[in-house]
Amino acid sequence: MLPKWSSYGRWPASGEMDIVEARGNMNYKDSNGVTKAVDSIQSSLHFGPSPQHDKTAKATVEKILTSSTFADNFHKFSIEWDDKHISFSVDGVEILKSEPSQGGFWEMGELNSTGLTNPWHANVGGSTMTPFDQEFYLVLDVAVGGTTFFSDPWMNMPYPKPWRDASDFAVRDFWQARHLWHPTWSPQINNGENAALQINYIKVWKMK
Repeated sequence: MLPKWSSYGRWPASGEMDIVEARGNMNYKDSNGVTKAVDSIQSSLHFGPSPQHDKTAKATVEKILTSSTFADNFHKFSIEWDDKHISFSVDGVEILKSEPSQGGFWEMGELNSTGLTNPWHANVGGSTMTPFDQEFYLVLDVAVGGTTFFSDPWMNMPYPKPWRDASDFAVRDFWQARHLWHPTWSPQINNGENAALQINYIKVWKMK
């Protein structure tokens, strides 16, 4: 979810709420051998005065399934958001709750020591939920590539990542390696639709 207006400045100063993020790879592991594949999802908040000071690590959780994947069946990913807290749930089980103290998300992010200007300063003494005290809209997207969600050392077993973040020709490199990754989409089955993002329903309630 992204803010309707950038009330507190450019990303991530105005916040971002990721109800669920997942990678579609079937056998993808980080450099420690921990799965980052389709059996793993994460929920997170992004907030901070600049991209270099995005404090998402203070409000991120990962959930891993041990006997199935998130692609085997539909799952229910939920967010509960009010003027006191934000919580994320998977299939009715809460996996993360962010409930800032009086110092708000600036204090939660331990940002006092940075010497940077607090973009939410005008709201000190007001809402502790700033920047998550404004209208947000729902985003549904499928992303490919990038330099943040697929680290160079991680392995899409048995192959390494088909591009490097620092490459001047990352898009070309990715395309030239399509003989390695395209078959994993099983294009011969159901025209590849089994590899597509599938959504059963979206429901929204206003609690107050």
